[in-house]
Amino acid sequence: MELQHSQTFDQQINFGDDLAQINLDVQHQGSAKNSSKNEKSISARTLIYLKNAKVLMENQELALSVHLLRQASNINSHHPAVLRQLGEALEKSKKWSEAYSVFKQLCRVQPDFYSFFKKAEMEYVQQNDDLALQSYYECLSHLVEDCDELFTVYKNIGNILVKQKDYDGAEEYFNKANAKNSNSDILYVNFGTLEIQREDYNKAVFCFRQALQINPKNDKAWIGLAFVHFGFGDHELAWGNLMTALDIHKMNKTGLVFMMNWIEDSSKSEEIKFRLGQYLEDDGFDQDISLLLSQMFIREKNFHAAKSCIEVLKLYHPENNKLDLILDELHQGEFKNESSVEI
Repeated sequence: MELQHSQTFDQQINFGDDLAQINLDVQHQGSAKNSSKNEKSISARTLIYLKNAKVLMENQELALSVHLLRQASNINSHHPAVLRQLGEALEKSKKWSEAYSVFKQLCRVQPDFYSFFKKAEMEYVQQNDDLALQSYYECLSHLVEDCDELFTVYKNIGNILVKQKDYDGAEEYFNKANAKNSNSDILYVNFGTLEIQREDYNKAVFCFRQALQINPKNDKAWIGLAFVHFGFGDHELAWGNLMTALDIHKMNKTGLVFMMNWIEDSSKSEEIKFRLGQYLEDDGFDQDISLLLSQMFIREKNFHAAKSCIEVLKLYHPENNKLDLILDELHQGEFKNESSVEI
C-alpha cells in the first residue's frame, strides 16, 4: 500500500554526590586522579556552600542552590567540584546556555568522560548537532570503563545521524544503545523514526508498537503510529492514535501541528479548537499554536474570536509586525483565504 506523506508532520517529527565526603569525582570515571590536587585547595567556606546547595537542589530550591553555587564559584572558580555542581544546577533550572558555559570550563579544567558528556548534552538540547556530535565522540575517547551514560551517548549520536541522513550509521549507534538497554521505549521510538526516514513503514509500526508494549503512555509512539496510519489512508485510526497521544500529553506540539491534517473535516473542528486552546492555557506565548487556532476561527468567519487570539499573541510578541497586518485585515473582515495567516 502506498503511503501518502503529511508534509507538515514529516517536517516536525523528530523521532527525540555525597558532598559530606567531598570527593564528588568518585561517581564519574577518570576524574578522581585529575582533581586530587584541586580537592586539597578547596576552601572551607566553599565546602559549606556546596553542601548546602546540594540540599537545596534535592528539595527543588534551584534558584537558591544556584545562588550559593555562584558564591562558591567566586571563591574557587576553577575547582571541578564547583563547576560540576553549578553546571548541574543550571541544567536542572533549564538555563542551557549558562550551563553550557560552565561545562565548557569544566572540560578545560578536567577533560574526562563526564565533562565532555555534559558539554555534549547541553549542545544537544540546544540543537547544536555538529558540536554535540563532536563532543560525544570526544567523551567516548575518554571512556575508561562501562557506565550508564553510554546509553544516552549512543542514542543521541544515532538521533543526530538520522537528521544528517546517515541511516546506516544511526542504526549502528541505536543498536549499541539497545545493547546497553533493550527495554527502552524511547529507543524504540527512535528506531521507528529511523524506519520512517527509510520508508519502511511496516517496520516503523512494529517499532512504535514495541515502544507501547514497554510504556503505553509514550505519546511520541502513539503519534508515530498516527503518522503511519494516516499515510496508509486509515484516517480514523490515525485520529484515534493522535487523540490518545494528546490525552497523555496535551502539550505535544508535534501532535497538535499534525492534527491540522483534519482541518477540512467539520466533525473534528470543535475538538481541534479545544486541543489548541488547551495548549495555550499553559503556553500563551506560542506563536505557532496561536496562529493555528486563529486560522480555525477565520475558517468559520469568526473574525472577532480570531482578532482576540491575535491581540493576545501581540502582547507577548510586540516585535512581530506581521501580526499588525493580520489584525488590520481582521478588523476589516477582508480575509478571503486562511492561508494568508502566517508568521
